[in-house]
Amino acid sequence: MILLNLCIKWDKKLRSAFLPEAKYSQIIYKKCLIECVSENVRWLDIGCGHHILPLWLLGEEEKLVKRSELVVGIDCDLTSLRKHATIENLVNGNLSFLPFMDKEFDLVTANMVVEHLPKPKILFREVHRVLKYDGLFIINTPNLWGYKSIFARIIPDPFKMFFIKIFTGRRESDTFPTFYKVNTMHSIEKIARINGFKIESIQMLQGGPMALTLVFPIIYLIETLWNKLLMKNNFRRLRGNIIAFLRKDGSIG
Repeated sequence: MILLNLCIKWDKKLRSAFLPEAKYSQIIYKKCLIECVSENVRWLDIGCGHHILPLWLLGEEEKLVKRSELVVGIDCDLTSLRKHATIENLVNGNLSFLPFMDKEFDLVTANMVVEHLPKPKILFREVHRVLKYDGLFIINTPNLWGYKSIFARIIPDPFKMFFIKIFTGRRESDTFPTFYKVNTMHSIEKIARINGFKIESIQMLQGGPMALTLVFPIIYLIETLWNKLLMKNNFRRLRGNIIAFLRKDGSIG
């Protein structure tokens, strides 16, 4: 823990000096929710697990949940739901068949969820059904062509679990299979239009190197240089994360 905190401290200093343009997707996602959540919003968080935002943003999450008229979380993993700290209205259910009425919500969100869906088209269709006219669907997900996603796909599972635990602190029970079926700009645009959504915007984000790689300065340097290159507009499709804003097309219903 001491080593991790030290790496994080120095990573912040180095990043502010050499990668000031880096944007961590969870910070941007949090800002998006702050803009979209109000006292008149009925909000459904899909794949909510035991938190909406990362645990280090728990205070911000609590404020967001209190602000909304209604917040409902749904997840297929009952163990995770039992640990949820902020949402009172929790549903253990199948994401392919959302147990809600048509046009029930103003806002639907999915934070690091759609990459785990073997049949995402079904979920998009269901989200469109439960959204009100002009309702908003916000997705935060890894990019298929981001270098961390590429490494995650080629590293054998036993090693992957080890690295996830070391670099993120997540346990194996909190890690789920990934399919990356809608994890590029093109695939999100395609599945959105097929299911009656208008693409409001798609942001390609890159947050910088992982703090713990400071233990291996050469790796950290290579990561930093590659991240610097990704900040160029010509390389935006290789950035690590995608935040998509999809609006339900009221003309389709």
